[in-house]
Amino acid sequence: MSASVSPPTHRQHQNQPHPAHSTPTSSPSAGPSPSLSLPLLAAAPLLSTFTSFLTIAIHSLLYHRSLYPPTSFLTARAFNLAVHQSRHPAVCAWINDAVSAISNQLNAGTARRIVFVVHSSDSKVRERWVFDVERFPAWNLKDEAAAAATAAESGAPTSHQQQDNDQDDDSEEGEDEETAAEVQDALNWADIHEALRGALQRLAYAAQAAEKLPPGCTFTLALELRDEAEAPIGVSMYK
Repeated sequence: MSASVSPPTHRQHQNQPHPAHSTPTSSPSAGPSPSLSLPLLAAAPLLSTFTSFLTIAIHSLLYHRSLYPPTSFLTARAFNLAVHQSRHPAVCAWINDAVSAISNQLNAGTARRIVFVVHSSDSKVRERWVFDVERFPAWNLKDEAAAAATAAESGAPTSHQQQDNDQDDDSEEGEDEETAAEVQDALNWADIHEALRGALQRLAYAAQAAEKLPPGCTFTLALELRDEAEAPIGVSMYK
């Protein structure tokens, strides 16, 4: 079962056509084992970090597959790595909305694969870039706001460098701070960000090495759900 969303109208630029073929490519699976039990203070920053990684990966594919002209991207840094980000507000808004919807499914433990699909001008599938998240557990966070708030409380760094814990030492927050300390002991953020950085580097290398796309290509995101997941509203399970 899958559901897909379509991006804003766009066309691929500055590429020469080549013989039609589909090039399925997958990125490494980046997720905890379903048997891993984590407290809320650990689950929230992990989910937030992965959604950041996914957002960066989508921008990277748009850039390296030349689905938009290179001049429409700016260079930024994430996970201590130089990355490319679209400057177009509508593209950024679409990606953020799509990743937010995917995050809700990850939170519920219903997602199996996230697929970045490239279509030719005649709507045929040219490439599929697959992010396998089937091993992710059900995070069961209450909502995105709670996840963001909990991630902030945990002191999870947003880059490769570790950040100092500047939480106040109030007695009423002693229990939360103790839990946060346990989370920091259980999660090595340097290793986590190193793994995500390596995945982004391999993704960029594969995207650059792939054959050039013909003019007029478009893209979309598809979310494959697990067998036990309920069908999204308006999507039939029997298609």
